[in-house]
Amino acid sequence: MNRILTINIGNYWHPNAKASVVAAAKRWGCELIEIASDFGCRDIFAAKFRVGQFCHADGRCLYLDADMLIRADAPSPFVIVPASHMAAVANWQDGMGDEQEGYEKPSWARACQQLGKSHTYHRGAYVNGGLVMFSAEHLPVLRFLDRAMTDTTGVNEQAAWGVAMMDAPTYYLPSTWNRVGPAVWNSGPRMSDYVYHFACYMGWRGHHKAEKINAVRWQNC
Repeated sequence: MNRILTINIGNYWHPNAKASVVAAAKRWGCELIEIASDFGCRDIFAAKFRVGQFCHADGRCLYLDADMLIRADAPSPFVIVPASHMAAVANWQDGMGDEQEGYEKPSWARACQQLGKSHTYHRGAYVNGGLVMFSAEHLPVLRFLDRAMTDTTGVNEQAAWGVAMMDAPTYYLPSTWNRVGPAVWNSGPRMSDYVYHFACYMGWRGHHKAEKINAVRWQNC
C-alpha cells in the first residue's frame, strides 16, 4: 500500500490542512502516517531526509509538509508518476520574478558543495521540498542527503533535493501539485490548484498562516 508521510511537531498540522490530506489518503487508497518526531535532527528540514524509514517494498511514499491542502478532486499522483521515478515540483512558478534566482542560485551552489556535485542550476530542477515522492529503490538518495547535508537551514534543504534528484529518475510534476508563493497567499477560499502550500515565500512570512489555511475550502472544487 502507498503511504502519505507528514511530520507534525508540536501539533503544527492545522486541522483544515490535515482534514484535506486525510480525505486524499482515503480517495487514493493510501495509508497516512503522521510523524511526531524530528528523529533527533538539528532542524525539521534535516528530518525530512529520514522519513525513508517509513518506506516499504510494497508501495511508494509521498512526503507532504504540514502546511499543505489538497483539493477534493485531486487525482492520485501515484497514478501519474511512473513507479520507477521520484517526483517533486519546481519551486520557481508562474508569476515569480527573476529575483527568485537571487536565493535559489546561492543555495544550489551550497548544496552542490556539500554533496560534492557540480550540477548546473536551472529553474526546473530546483524543487520545493514540501512534496517529494519516492519508493524503496530511492532510499539511497535520502540516506546520501542525510549523511552529506550538514547545513539544511533556510532553503538549503530544497536545493539539496533538487541537486540529488538530478542523479535519479525524476518526474517533475506541474505547479498545480505544489503551488507556492503569492498565488497561494493572495488566494480566496476556492482553490484553483490541486495542492496549496502555505510556505514562507520572499516577503510572505505567514504571520496569519493558520487564518489563511482555515479560510480555504478544499472541498469546493
